[in-house]
Amino acid sequence: MKDITNAACDETVEQPTQKSIRDQILLSQGPLVSYRKFRHGKRSIKNVTDEEYQRATATLEQDGFGRVVEFTVPRARSRCKVFVKAKPNPWPLDMPVTEIQFDNSISKPIHSDITVPMRNYLENNDYI
Repeated sequence: MKDITNAACDETVEQPTQKSIRDQILLSQGPLVSYRKFRHGKRSIKNVTDEEYQRATATLEQDGFGRVVEFTVPRARSRCKVFVKAKPNPWPLDMPVTEIQFDNSISKPIHSDITVPMRNYLENNDYI
């Protein structure tokens, strides 16, 4: 019989920093990132609040990495907010995320949490 310990339960999980939240947004799958989709990513970011996420996307927007698009789709319970990634030119030299990593993440398919009506709105309004 195996000896099972609770070592994993005793580990301290560090709260993600603003910088790590920004990096994870840039490395998340596809060109679109919603808060809901973001939270389904790495285990270390599951406790990120909506406010922390919004602050990170606002700073990414200021730095030229994309923009936040807020809209309503039919039958949605609330307004949708999606961060649409964009590649800054020139690429900032002080970024921990490399240009190649960013290109790889943005080229992946759009995550299933971005619904068809959301995609249609973004495509029809030339956001993607």
